[in-house]
Amino acid sequence: MGYSPRKDEKSNPVLKDFVRAFRNYKAKSRLKPMKPNLLDYVVLIGVAFGFLFIFLSFYAGRIFGVVGSIIIAIAFFSEIISVTLR
Repeated sequence: MGYSPRKDEKSNPVLKDFVRAFRNYKAKSRLKPMKPNLLDYVVLIGVAFGFLFIFLSFYAGRIFGVVGSIIIAIAFFSEIISVTLR
């Protein structure tokens, strides 16, 4: 197949090593459903209010768009922190 100068391999040696390394790997955590905690709901509400303020800025003024985007940024930053703490 052309992985070495002799070209006598039947399969890629890197793939063989990869398969051997992960042969007995069983990810049990994949099967468990994730449960939201309180901070996830706070982030969801923050993102919703942020978008509401951005849409409100089209009618009421530019300051609502700035406030909405700051709320969304804080919400996403707190979600990143929440994920790392779990």
